[in-house]
Amino acid sequence: MMILMHVTHENGEMIGHFKNSWHRDGGKPQQRGTPMVVVTEELLRAGMADNGGYTRAQFQLVGVLEWPPLKGWKRSVLGSLIPRADAEEFLRIRRLKREEAQAPTLF
Repeated sequence: MMILMHVTHENGEMIGHFKNSWHRDGGKPQQRGTPMVVVTEELLRAGMADNGGYTRAQFQLVGVLEWPPLKGWKRSVLGSLIPRADAEEFLRIRRLKREEAQAPTLF
């Protein structure tokens, strides 16, 4: 049985779906029952920095292991499944970067 759940951005906007499944693209299989997320344009957009980029850690979380990422990386990850924890970390990194940029400096 496939269980679908929606994942939402902190502003309530839907950015993807969770699935209890195995890794679709032949990557390392996840333990059965591990909540999975489909990598969507919305998820990638929600994790994108203001300058339009991503951190190396974010690339790794969505399955892009080459550094620097090769042309066509986005097309290769769209529709793939990643663990829910990785999707949450992908978004958390974006939130941390935003908070760092907004933090006042003493000097």
